[in-house]
Amino acid sequence: MFWQFVVPALRRMGGWPKERCKLPRVKVQINEDVWLDPRPEFHRVVVRWTSSGLAAFSTGGQRSSRVASLAGANGFLALPAKVEGGKSKLEKGSLVEAVIVGELQV
Repeated sequence: MFWQFVVPALRRMGGWPKERCKLPRVKVQINEDVWLDPRPEFHRVVVRWTSSGLAAFSTGGQRSSRVASLAGANGFLALPAKVEGGKSKLEKGSLVEAVIVGELQV
């Protein structure tokens, strides 16, 4: 994933201090249920400031062929892997870590 690996690597190669190479991560409230996959994954979202704090809104279908959903995204939800016997989804209103890749919407 470009934002997770390439951008930090380019920053490091460009002489950035190691602690500033990674993209910022923040806790956001999800506005709909999000199903978990057996693998950890990154779900494209638009992160907006709301009256209750930062909220994440899905950009729609998450298949790799859905490039349009990437164009409008300014963040990625860092979703954990589904574990056997554990939760199969994160419920609306849950707090989830998001990687910020663009300007936040106000």
